[in-house]
Amino acid sequence: MRAAILLALWLLAACSQGPTSGVNPHTGVASRASSVETIDWRYPARLEVRAVRLALGDSEELTLLTFVTRSDLNYPRIESVWSFGRQLRYKPLDRRRVGYGRQEVGTLRLTRAAFEAASAEGLTLQMIGRRGTYGGHVPARLFAEALAQ
Repeated sequence: MRAAILLALWLLAACSQGPTSGVNPHTGVASRASSVETIDWRYPARLEVRAVRLALGDSEELTLLTFVTRSDLNYPRIESVWSFGRQLRYKPLDRRRVGYGRQEVGTLRLTRAAFEAASAEGLTLQMIGRRGTYGGHVPARLFAEALAQ
């Protein structure tokens, strides 16, 4: 199950910018993803986010995909993520080249209660990496798009 969910998250990270939904015919994992939003853009880095809901049977994963892209040829190497004094569970998924830049894709796994609260208020976060900090406010609309039926 975990491998199927990680595969689905990776595929969502590589796909379209708009809201998407569907069921993978091979794994049976149902996915619903919000549009991609840029919440921080200060040279040499950009932070983009996408809210995602994955389900298989009674199992559900709610996560925020993060895309930190640097244009100075250095990988961001995120070490921790915070929101108002609370450390969030961050897991890097991939590091890749994007044009002349370097990107780290990661996930912030959230509980159902936290995801629903974020769908009403949004989520302010600060990502701390070896080569800088990245942060901003994730609009509530993204979480609502992922929860929409």
